[in-house]
Amino acid sequence: MSLDLNNYSFLFENENLDIHSESTDVPTSISSLLTPSNSCVENILLSGRKLTFCLHAAKQCLMNLKKQHYTQFDALTTTTCCHGIALLVQELIFLSTKLDFDRLLLEVDTYIQDLSDVKDEKKIIPCSWTVPKFLIDLIRLYLLTCAREKDDWRHSRTHSNRLKKIYPIGTTLCTEIVKNFQYYFSNRISERYAFLYERMRKPMMVNGISVDIWGKYIKDPYIRVDRRGRKYAPSLFSIQICLAHLIQNRLKFALVHDFWCDKEQHKGKHISIFEGDGESGFIPISLDQEVSYKNSKEPVIVFGSCSYSQEMDKKLFKKRMEQWQLNISKLILANEVFYPHYPAVSEDINFNSEPIIPDEPILQTMFADLSKMRGMSAKNPSFCCITHIYPASLYELSQVYTEQLPKSFVSGLSTQDKNNHK
Repeated sequence: MSLDLNNYSFLFENENLDIHSESTDVPTSISSLLTPSNSCVENILLSGRKLTFCLHAAKQCLMNLKKQHYTQFDALTTTTCCHGIALLVQELIFLSTKLDFDRLLLEVDTYIQDLSDVKDEKKIIPCSWTVPKFLIDLIRLYLLTCAREKDDWRHSRTHSNRLKKIYPIGTTLCTEIVKNFQYYFSNRISERYAFLYERMRKPMMVNGISVDIWGKYIKDPYIRVDRRGRKYAPSLFSIQICLAHLIQNRLKFALVHDFWCDKEQHKGKHISIFEGDGESGFIPISLDQEVSYKNSKEPVIVFGSCSYSQEMDKKLFKKRMEQWQLNISKLILANEVFYPHYPAVSEDINFNSEPIIPDEPILQTMFADLSKMRGMSAKNPSFCCITHIYPASLYELSQVYTEQLPKSFVSGLSTQDKNNHK
């Protein structure tokens, strides 16, 4: 199936969130990049240094979009909303595929060259370059990704000063950019689940449960707020809304599985692709059939999983996955029952991170049954433990690029513990 943006126009119509009410296609000045709360203001003026930073960030973002390197938009917000970020990136990139990247890169190079002649970088410089609003948001997400320090054996951490690699700016500005962007996207994503839920055709079932029941828990009073004003949606319930969105709109996701013998020995990857059936589930599809020149740029959401086992290999994994092929959303839910609904917030010791106890007996029974499954938790990752969710392109998932995909792993588990899991 070739990529046809007309199939996805419904994703971008009339989104109306408190902090994102403007149209995604509105021409927006690059000068508004650093102030997400004021992105609709036209006459924002920046110093030459700040403006040059914005232009270099835009250039790098455009280059990654052109190369179909969508894993470079795996932004870290610290609010356990990686599935919501991945879904937003997928939709914004669908819009970006209609851009003329060569023309935009030529334009941004021209502005950068003009600024290079300005000797006083503190001087306020007006800039007339405008791009669609959705591209401004993609640049912001790209900057948050640049600010994360990735490690093969530890979870990613934010280091704001990494933004200096894009263009030399001050430490204070780096900190402000990351703080403001994380706040902006955390709140936007937490509120966005309710928007997606309201737009769904109903009735609909996800994992055998009405989407109305799942939707109950992604609204007040279940959206919790810390003392900084940062909002948090419960992971288990919000991910069911994401799955419902993918199902109903026939969108794709991938399960990218990493095999480990132990912390030091990586045995390879296995990739499965699924597409929403438009009703209540997903169907497996062939990666080889999907990757072509026309649709290699299609964005997909990746559920990164791993296993730690001497015995587990691709052959055994594929056999054990047979029972989940037509019920892959239940595998994802089985992972979620072991994952915190809300994160611990170090900046707010009084934040309520206790899990939700659902009112419905059917959910209570389902969660209790799934919690008995082995091999899907960070304490026992012997079969399929989902550790991260991120965006990628079909091109990145193709065989020639597979080994450059992020590796999924469990942090903080000793080698002996991993090897004891059978």
